[in-house]
Amino acid sequence: MKKEATDADFVELNVDNPPEGKKVKATGDVSMVSGDGVGSTFTLTTKESDGYGMYTINNFSLTDVQEGDKVTVYGTTAEKADDGSPQINATIIE
Repeated sequence: MKKEATDADFVELNVDNPPEGKKVKATGDVSMVSGDGVGSTFTLTTKESDGYGMYTINNFSLTDVQEGDKVTVYGTTAEKADDGSPQINATIIE
């Protein structure tokens, strides 16, 4: 996953029908954590060349995250989250 993932591009993924299953990585700050460990969700705010991006991350790793953590997630893109943000199913969180 880590070798195949490309940098997540908020502009590319923040569309009505984002590509599903694309292997991506994103680095940013954690906020709005809901739950613990596998099955939890959180918001990841990234700084990108054209501004900032906010992603909903579904945590499918064994890594617990806390608000304020800076992490890199690796995973696959999914349909948009209920709040309209791009969604990533993360299998690796560092």
